Amino acid sequence: MRKKYIKLIVGILVIAVLAFVYFFLFSDDDLENTHDDEILEDSVKIIDVEKEKVSSVVLQNQGAVMEIIPKENEEGQWIIKGFEKIALNQDNVDSFVESMSALSAFEVKNADKDLTQYGLDNKESSVKIISNDGEYVVWLGTSTVDNAYYYAKKDSSDIVYKIDSLSGNRFKYTINDFIDKSLPQISPYKILRLNIKQHGKDEIDLEYTQDKEGNAENLLAMGVETMRMNKPYPGLAVYPTNLQESVLAQLTSMQLGDVADCSSENFFEYSNSMTTSTGEPEAEITVSDDTNSLKMRVGFKADDKNYYCVVDGKEGVFLIDEKYVSPFLEADPIKFVEKFVALYYRADLQKVEMNNNGKKYDITFGYEEKKEENSENKNSRFNDDRKTYLNKKEVDKETFGGLFELLTGITFDSIDKEAKAISENPEVTIKYTLKSGSFEEVRFLPFNDSFYIVDGKSIKGMLVSKQNVSRVFEKADQILNKE
Repeated sequence: MRKKYIKLIVGILVIAVLAFVYFFLFSDDDLENTHDDEILEDSVKIIDVEKEKVSSVVLQNQGAVMEIIPKENEEGQWIIKGFEKIALNQDNVDSFVESMSALSAFEVKNADKDLTQYGLDNKESSVKIISNDGEYVVWLGTSTVDNAYYYAKKDSSDIVYKIDSLSGNRFKYTINDFIDKSLPQISPYKILRLNIKQHGKDEIDLEYTQDKEGNAENLLAMGVETMRMNKPYPGLAVYPTNLQESVLAQLTSMQLGDVADCSSENFFEYSNSMTTSTGEPEAEITVSDDTNSLKMRVGFKADDKNYYCVVDGKEGVFLIDEKYVSPFLEADPIKFVEKFVALYYRADLQKVEMNNNGKKYDITFGYEEKKEENSENKNSRFNDDRKTYLNKKEVDKETFGGLFELLTGITFDSIDKEAKAISENPEVTIKYTLKSGSFEEVRFLPFNDSFYIVDGKSIKGMLVSKQNVSRVFEKADQILNKE
């Protein structure tokens, strides 16, 4: 047993010695075909030109060449040759020019003359600064093992330098690092207009309803700012909060991706304007608030994540992340409209006439015989003090409130434009007469044992639960039968 322990201990010592020798002779840098560099402690400027004197910055990266020049007669503004129509993020371009024209580096001491180990033999990436004082060219090599630096050298010298990784990464910039990817800022809380046109689907058109007549105005009177649907279901009310939580959820963070084509005129190549065989959406989205407007056309998918698009006022065909446009493309108007069949504020009504299979119910409103003086708002929408009568029977305000809540709460469950009534004779009718003398009659035609189809509206195919309607008349009978 003792001999076994001795053998085990000896084996462990041998392994330890071999490991020490291995790591002593072969460092991590040797394994990576690199070496441990020594650098001078103080940095030096390998390009040192005042930004204002720069007349050209030529960026070469793996065969692609891009030249940045000052915009004529516009101090501090830049353009990129070949991309003159593309809007640039001037802050990004200015920061790039400033950093490249004052490029700092650390000299590598005792650098090897063989430049292949620094990646400086192939000369694939470089920056050239041209000014009145001359030209300055710096070539970029490979990164260090820790990715903290890149090797670099000036065209006019054999000295090897290290530049920080941030500066090194700038050598690899493309047009997409300079383009302006911003979009007009639209507030989802101040929407005035939303329009979505999409191939193969009904157009969705909504607008803010302030100062307009109709049912949606009654919601405004109750302090709820609403939109009205013009298409596909004219007149229905839409609460902006419903849109903010669905269609407009990504609006404030929406931005463009990379540019796919420098000309917006080539959009037909990226959309169903050329062919519909792709099965991908072609859509036009317009959304505006009280300050800005955004109009975007969406083509087919570029990949699993992005669509092609063009934006009014911005040259080029861009990619855009599907998370920004999918809420618009998948918008279902039924999900964000308010499903009221007829919504009125009681102070606007003169009377309501109801008929349930031949049984009539009349709701009328009358004023108090004595009115308080100087009471201009006494019978406003917010303080309706009129007496209420059901079939000439006076009903107190609290009791009538329960009936009126059921009456205004009649909602449709769905819309089926192809639905057909089994009879053209309505089982239930409700006629609303306004103070102005105008009226609306809603007719409920039998569809099946559970649903009516609403007739007399501009929207066809509204399916309403019979149980929902019957509650109104059950409440009316309860009031009439109460001693």
